[in-house]
Amino acid sequence: MLSSLIKKKVYKPTWRRQFVFGLIISLFIILIPFLNFIHLLFDSQIDKLEILGFTLEHGYPSNQVFIWFVLSSFVSLFYLLAILLFSFGFWRNFLMPAICYFITYPVWMFADSYDNYFSFTISFYGIIFITVVILIFKLFDVFVKEKIYKYYLNLSIKEFCNEILFSNNSKFNRQILKTLRSRKSLSLREYSCRLYYYSTVADYSTRKSRILKSTKVLHKNARLNYTLGMIVIILTIILFVHHLIPNNVPELDFFGIQVGSFGFKDTGTFIYHASQKFVLSSLMIIWFITSHFWWRWAILSPILFYSYQFWESFQPVYAVDGPGNLNVFPLVFLTILGVLVLSQVIRRVSINLDYQAFLEEELDKSIGELSRVEQGA
Repeated sequence: MLSSLIKKKVYKPTWRRQFVFGLIISLFIILIPFLNFIHLLFDSQIDKLEILGFTLEHGYPSNQVFIWFVLSSFVSLFYLLAILLFSFGFWRNFLMPAICYFITYPVWMFADSYDNYFSFTISFYGIIFITVVILIFKLFDVFVKEKIYKYYLNLSIKEFCNEILFSNNSKFNRQILKTLRSRKSLSLREYSCRLYYYSTVADYSTRKSRILKSTKVLHKNARLNYTLGMIVIILTIILFVHHLIPNNVPELDFFGIQVGSFGFKDTGTFIYHASQKFVLSSLMIIWFITSHFWWRWAILSPILFYSYQFWESFQPVYAVDGPGNLNVFPLVFLTILGVLVLSQVIRRVSINLDYQAFLEEELDKSIGELSRVEQGA
């Protein structure tokens, strides 16, 4: 019934559309870390990449290392952009240096005219490139995101359990659909009374459970914003530490603490790998804690992966981001299962909210028709 009304453009399914969008985002968040395993399919002995007859000399020890570097940068950039675009509060602005880093670092790696990364970033082309990146995402943030997310869906654990056990929203949706389908068999007065009753119940249920929450609340906590901003700045600084370490240094004395290479080529390579995993897992944790969307539980997947990979950096393993990551897959599978179950509950709620908006429109129309009938009588 509702789908036919949608096709006739009588009503636009705002909440269902937002639910589908959130589900797609959650699936991307869960599945993106698996891209890191693709590098294992490439040869670890060949140092030239051949694509459609073209040979790419990338300068890395092997194709496997090269693909790992590209995928690792892409996945890291994806998550930072996701945090920026799907979080609220001005603390997100401090993510821009890290985002620019993951965009410009691969560009610098393939540029032959710059000795080090810092010389590239302060060059004319580097400054223009970074400025364009910042402007693009700030414009999207101001003109697009704020219009999409004025309100968001959120359920407490109690409401989630009630829906799983009793399916109140599902039962209520069926009752509304039954009434809409029996429109022709009901009198105009009875039909209007039922619409008014369902509309009142739906509105009371929404206000009581506080399913809808305004995103404006997420901007107000100044102390939290400043604290998170400082943490993000510190984490971003950690990303740049490996640039300050000379090449081919097997061991580094850091304030009396000996830091080795832990099986990597040198200490700088180890710090590059470990710092990325630590920073990204930390940012994922901040995102999970501050996020209020129903799909926030999907963020546990990258948290588990990056935390395990950070721990693995200190272990004697054959390949980084390799088969050992499968040890954490059972927990990731539970995350996927939990998000799928939660998505079914949210789907019922989003349909209920769509019905609620449609009922208000249909009730106004029915009352108008009833008023004209009684005046004519």
